Amino acid sequence: MKHARSPARMSIRRDARRARGAAAMRAASLKVPARGRAGVASHAS
Repeated sequence: MKHARSPARMSIRRDARRARGAAAMRAASLKVPARGRAGVASHAS
């Protein structure tokens, strides 16, 4: 049982998710909605 590793992993995962969310929001806001959606789909794939 590695408790010290658990929090670290959660933190990294949260950071990654936050960064991706921010990037997607920015892309959708700056670029056209259609293009933003295509980019998100491509990344998701």
